[in-house]
Amino acid sequence: MPEGPPPPGYPEFRDAEFARLVDRSLRLRLLFSPVVASVVLLLGFTAPAAGLRFGLVAVAAALLVVSWSEYARFRRGGVPARAVAINLLYTSVLQGAVVLLTGGVMSPLIVALLPLALFGAYLLGPSRLLVPFVLLQQATVWIAVWGRWTDRLPPGHLPILGAGASGPEATPHALALGLMVSLALLLTTRVGMGVRQTTDGMLWRAFAARQDALQAHNDRVAELSALSGEIAHELKNPLATVRGLAALVDRNLGPGRDAERIGVLRREVARMEEILAEFLNFSRPLLPLEQAPLDARALLRDAASLFEGVARERGVAIRVAEVGPVPLSADGRKIHQVLVNLIQNALDASPSGATVDLWAALGPDGVAVEVRDRGAGLAAGADPEGLFQPGYTTKERGSGLGLTIARALVRQHGGELRLQPRDGGGLVARLALPVHEPRP
Repeated sequence: MPEGPPPPGYPEFRDAEFARLVDRSLRLRLLFSPVVASVVLLLGFTAPAAGLRFGLVAVAAALLVVSWSEYARFRRGGVPARAVAINLLYTSVLQGAVVLLTGGVMSPLIVALLPLALFGAYLLGPSRLLVPFVLLQQATVWIAVWGRWTDRLPPGHLPILGAGASGPEATPHALALGLMVSLALLLTTRVGMGVRQTTDGMLWRAFAARQDALQAHNDRVAELSALSGEIAHELKNPLATVRGLAALVDRNLGPGRDAERIGVLRREVARMEEILAEFLNFSRPLLPLEQAPLDARALLRDAASLFEGVARERGVAIRVAEVGPVPLSADGRKIHQVLVNLIQNALDASPSGATVDLWAALGPDGVAVEVRDRGAGLAAGADPEGLFQPGYTTKERGSGLGLTIARALVRQHGGELRLQPRDGGGLVARLALPVHEPRP
């Protein structure tokens, strides 16, 4: 693993990847635990001694209980590193019990200790939690050797496994087999630790490379934003001059073709100034919040009043739902900017004779504000998230920045802005703002 302090955010990234690994391992064990339990139960039913049958059945039941309970616990709230170690110890104890009950060091099931050693070493890594796990597996092997040597384990009680001899005549064989299994366990554990260290190193380097790429991207974006903001700012003055000169010329012109052309020029200059204003808002950093107690319904009424003349000209009605006060802690200027953008979009999309409905309510999760129109809505199969991409617009003369800025302002409050189809046709722009006060 590379030396030095980890990059910012790496511990959280590593823990998330570790959680995914634990999730997969628990799923895998949950999948195979019924098969293993069935094998242990079969061995138990073939055992002639009642005590041995009871022991194997108890181990099978414990294996199923541990597998299901640990998986359910992980899905509820995750499994910390210490819990993973305890889980591995439980599994090692159950596996050791099966080995000891099925012939000790002569049991063909003793080889199952190796995969657990590899996986346990990988999950625990080079930590103190690995020590008791390794000691427990080694203890299982040498207890099995001792039991075979002293005839304390019941060889021959499982005819299906064909148990061999025990006692002093089996000592050389048992010692040799125990030594080989013990060394194999140590080697497997070391391999598991090596794989874990290699994986951690690869994860570290991949994360550091990603952070470097993100930083380079952010630096480039900051440079482009500053440059584009500067260009937009410099264009404002010439446009203001053109607008002023066009106004002067318009005063000296009578009705006619030239007056119409000057009118088109003035409208186009005004539209360019609006686009530049939105672009400057998009390129500059968000200012800190200035939160204050507000009434969401009052904000809707104030924003709607700005569009009364435009709505009347287009034959569209704006209706604010008759609800009581909806208390809200927010930056009134920024939320007003969001509502103005959404109402303007709703008016642009609404046909003559339609109604734009404005609604606000206080729920258990916070304040919900909706702007509903009866326009064409989303095209079939269209993704509403695409409308929030900078530069994307369905308007003939739109800049494609309004919704992007609106969502950024809402998220600065800790909320969310989404678009969704409206029942009966149209679109709903829904603001969800939290009850708590977010950080500026």
